[in-house]
Amino acid sequence: MTPSDKELRRLELFPTPPWATRALFEFVLPMIYGERGPIRIENCREPAAGLGHMAETIKEYCAHVLMSDVADYPLEDGSRMSEHGLVVEDFVDASDETSAEGCEWYITNPPFKETEEFLRRALKLASRGVALLQKQTFQTGGERYRKVYVESPPDLAQFAECVPMCLGGYDPRASSDMDYAWFIWLTPGERRLFCNWLNRRRVNAPTGWLDVLLIPPGQREAYFRESDLELAEKRRLPGWILNQKIRKLRRLIHAERDARMMGGES
Repeated sequence: MTPSDKELRRLELFPTPPWATRALFEFVLPMIYGERGPIRIENCREPAAGLGHMAETIKEYCAHVLMSDVADYPLEDGSRMSEHGLVVEDFVDASDETSAEGCEWYITNPPFKETEEFLRRALKLASRGVALLQKQTFQTGGERYRKVYVESPPDLAQFAECVPMCLGGYDPRASSDMDYAWFIWLTPGERRLFCNWLNRRRVNAPTGWLDVLLIPPGQREAYFRESDLELAEKRRLPGWILNQKIRKLRRLIHAERDARMMGGES
């Protein structure tokens, strides 16, 4: 059964464009580590994998990727995500021990309302770091400031260009005015071993200090791959239409139809 738009919004199924994930490995992490060329890692978990767009892209840079999600979504070809390697479990539920063993990295685009819970558990399990793709507004909020930015301030990599995301699928042609950033936490051991220059910048820094990297425009053009078109076609909900304008028109037509039906019943 295909989830309704209301259910999808509750679950926040907004797949990440693959180019935004590649920018993490090709541009952001090399800048943090002071390395040339893409960063490669041994193992990683994507705990809010959805339809697998981010997890499949991480596989280009990581030998072992575990993808999990609280829901097992149906796909256009009649299969379900669990048939493509997805582990169905609630990551923020500490009593869930299906895959509690830690990985080097936890990289995900979590539901906004649960981001702090995802972060809290990921920081306990990660041996190297946590990277969360999140709206720029994750920087704001008094309670979040006290619980996140004072206790464990991240390195912030802000996209200068917008990162378009669509409900229920990935549309390579979509446009958006939504601002996103990579929020990155290195474990203390990782920072001591590999990021001395970042440590020096934080000496005597005020509480809540953030190291901010601006990701320049052009990432979408630089890191888009033709294989992303195949991913967009295969990893989508049944009946999902790629073109965002068509989807909006379809929802409007359905809403008008429902309103007529309700009017006829009154």
